[in-house]
Amino acid sequence: MKRYIALLLLLLTALNAFAACDDEKAEESSKSAEIVESSESTEESVSSEESIEPVKEEGKLHYHTKTYLLKDTAGEMTNTELVNGALRLKEGESKGEYITELDIGTFDTILASWNAETEKGIVEMSVSYQTTEGQWSEFLSWGPWSSKRGISRSTSPKDEYATLAIDIFTVNKGYTASGKIKVKLELSRGVKSPKVYNFSITTPQMEKQQTVDASALPESFLNDVPMRSQLAPENGADGNRICSPTTVAMALEFMGKNKATMTAAKDIYDNGWEAYGNWSFAVAYAGEQGFTAYMDLYDRDMMKYALSQGYVIGCSTYLTSSGHLVLLSGYTVIDGVEYYIANDPNVNANNPKRTNYTVEYFEERWLRDSMGGYGVVYVFGDKRAD
Repeated sequence: MKRYIALLLLLLTALNAFAACDDEKAEESSKSAEIVESSESTEESVSSEESIEPVKEEGKLHYHTKTYLLKDTAGEMTNTELVNGALRLKEGESKGEYITELDIGTFDTILASWNAETEKGIVEMSVSYQTTEGQWSEFLSWGPWSSKRGISRSTSPKDEYATLAIDIFTVNKGYTASGKIKVKLELSRGVKSPKVYNFSITTPQMEKQQTVDASALPESFLNDVPMRSQLAPENGADGNRICSPTTVAMALEFMGKNKATMTAAKDIYDNGWEAYGNWSFAVAYAGEQGFTAYMDLYDRDMMKYALSQGYVIGCSTYLTSSGHLVLLSGYTVIDGVEYYIANDPNVNANNPKRTNYTVEYFEERWLRDSMGGYGVVYVFGDKRAD
């Protein structure tokens, strides 16, 4: 039975506050002793192909994700309108919503991401699903997201058939889902309307949107991403839990937007979970800076292709016992062994260097059976064309 996936971009409300940030699902421990050498020998070994300016084709980076431009969807609007490609509130309105239906095929897990300019208002995405018995659920929310600190918070709702645990929506075994998208917008202190440009849905069951010709990939490639350590003194006591914001901040700097690590961390902070590791919020933050950003599920060939095209990719892993985000900046071969080159935030703050991970070791801690054998990634695209 088909399922539509219901996404609800809900409620834009203004409040006051604070924020901080956490990315994994618990505090990070130190790295395993198995992980390999530092970046100096890596960079010497990377092929000269790294210096060739790649032809970027962001549209080829989607594999288990569909990104929907709001301007290309149709649905029911209440106090909202589409202006210059973005969904926004009508003039004089302080609250509004938008509901649309999509058919994304069979799924049991959803990751959701969106790109918006909140203007300190709130964007909230929710999913309503349909079971194989034809029943429709209430909307389950990923929680309000805002550039105003103190507002963003996951709520982890659940019902009889499904659970939305922080950033992962899972349908109970034996049920399927269909969906809608609802976008509610609310002004913050009556200033500017939030603008929602797109939303992305990722499922392990999604038919691949692209394929990769592995034989055409260069043997080695390196994107010269500036290193940061999450343990830098200026990050204070929260330094051991901000691998996700540090990963995002390194990617943004590489793309030309320099944000202090703790600024990113405080802006990404999930006030409901009280942590910095909410995947959806991390991606939304990159989108708030004017870039296209979304989650996807990658394997080795997909990763190497993206890196060889000049993109850098955040990876959610278990390189630490409680989970850890790293930014992959390249890959290479040393003495016949394949390595990923990582800007791993969990390094010595006094001399932060890239880390080489054997591909085999890294993928044991990245690819997940619960995601169909694929690894969760943050994809950082180009500047958004509004």
